[in-house]
Amino acid sequence: MTLSTNAASEPKGHRPTPVPSPQYASTGLDVWTMMNQVAASVNAVNLGQGYMSYPPKEFIKRAAQEALVENTHNQYAPPRGRPGLLEQVGIHFANRLARPIDPSSELSIHAGANEALLSVFTAFLEHGKGQEVILMEPAFDQYTPNIIMSGGKPVYVP
Repeated sequence: MTLSTNAASEPKGHRPTPVPSPQYASTGLDVWTMMNQVAASVNAVNLGQGYMSYPPKEFIKRAAQEALVENTHNQYAPPRGRPGLLEQVGIHFANRLARPIDPSSELSIHAGANEALLSVFTAFLEHGKGQEVILMEPAFDQYTPNIIMSGGKPVYVP
C-alpha cells in the first residue's frame, strides 16, 4: 500500500502529511463541523448535535459500575457485537416482527447510525461500478460522503 503525501509543502526535517483519498477529499466539511465552527466563533450555544447538559440517570451509572466490577467487558467486542447482546436484540425483534431472526447472520451492533450506514455502504457498494444510492431529501448530511467514499453515486429525490 502506498501512502500519498504532500512532501513538497512540508518544512525540511518534518514527516510528510498524508493526503486523503480523492473520494474523501471531495466530500468537504459536514454540517456538524460547520455549525460547531460558527457557534464557537460567535460564542453561541450549539443545540444542533444534542450534547447532553445533564448527568446520566442513576440506573445507567449503576449498570456501568456493575459492568466494570463484573470484569467481563474489558476487551474489544467482536466486530459484529457481543454474542449476548446480539441474542437479546434478536429475541426482541423476532417477537416484534413475528418472525425468527438469526443473530449470527441477520444482526450487527454499531456505535451509531452513521457507523452502521458506512458499514452497509462499504459492504455493498463497489468502486467503479456506478452503483446508485437513492437519498430522500432532506437527508442526513453524512450519507453523501459515506456513499461517495464507498464507491457509490448519491441520487437525490426531493
